[in-house]
Amino acid sequence: MLRSVVESRNVELLIQHAAAKGLESDLSTALAEKRPLALLEAMVDKYALTRMWKAADVGDSLDRQAARALIGELIDLLNLLLVLRSKTLKITEAEVQEALIPVNYRLGENLSEAASAGSVVSALRVLAKTTYADQVGIFLDSYKEDNTLHPLDVSLRRRHAASCNSVFSGFPFSAGLPLAFAYLIAYETSDVRSIIAGKHDGVSKERIQEFLIL
Repeated sequence: MLRSVVESRNVELLIQHAAAKGLESDLSTALAEKRPLALLEAMVDKYALTRMWKAADVGDSLDRQAARALIGELIDLLNLLLVLRSKTLKITEAEVQEALIPVNYRLGENLSEAASAGSVVSALRVLAKTTYADQVGIFLDSYKEDNTLHPLDVSLRRRHAASCNSVFSGFPFSAGLPLAFAYLIAYETSDVRSIIAGKHDGVSKERIQEFLIL
């Protein structure tokens, strides 16, 4: 049933059949108001990752720290990218604040400052002061207004993948291990899709590699 809904390419129908009960109403309203797709995606991320963050609040401190380190970095990544995309899509700051995942792992006050910035470049300069400075700074050096943000997206996900890989060199076993494995499988699947799509469209090997995370 769900496959036929997806193949119909009807977003409203997909929301009705696939969205969780607590999310369906908000997504349907946003769709009816013709809000940008990036906001709908952010609402789904917010719903899922807020619950994952809470679920990781387990009694064992080692499990909690290991799991929340990976979840928290991913939340920062998604919040950071949403703030930047909002500048190019002309999404209001109020809409962005509403869609942000309510967890600030390692961005600090810079996230709010970036959300208030008047342009992508201004927001990037603020975010270049965070723990993600290496990725943001390199991207900022070559960025021009209206350029795609995808290279930064890939760079940040590569950082997250590296964090996932580092979990396997630690000891002892913790909840971070199965979580890291799940994230890495997701990134591997994404890479396979990129390779297949690239080959189908006749994209060069070098160009395809720019989009790979692992």
